[in-house]
Amino acid sequence: MKILGNLRNDARQSLVSISKKTDIPVSTIYEKIKKQEDSTIKRYTSLLDFPALGFNIRAMVLVKGDLEEYLTNHENVNSVFQLSEEFDFIADCIFKHMSDYTEFIQKLENKKVFFVTNELKREEFLSIRREKK
Repeated sequence: MKILGNLRNDARQSLVSISKKTDIPVSTIYEKIKKQEDSTIKRYTSLLDFPALGFNIRAMVLVKGDLEEYLTNHENVNSVFQLSEEFDFIADCIFKHMSDYTEFIQKLENKKVFFVTNELKREEFLSIRREKK
């Protein structure tokens, strides 16, 4: 868990850096990461600041209906989760222009939309908490 927590904080850090932080030998870290890449670690990725890239419209869209293919294949959908209650899916959608949002949303009949006004926390579960200064 120490290794995975360090990777969650920064997947680009060196094995030596992780070793210094965890007191685990580099060779052990390497072996454990390789083993986890076949099962637990899905991929290494980047967290982007969407507004800094000009994508200022973010919406969480609750959807009813058989729209899995539409949602999973749409370029503006960042993530899709299948739900168990009133709605079938929730989609995290990112748009640069309101016209892109309007075009996307018109294809959905049974929906409820929530616009994200501020991101308070993202992708931190199981990461090593850094001490606040």
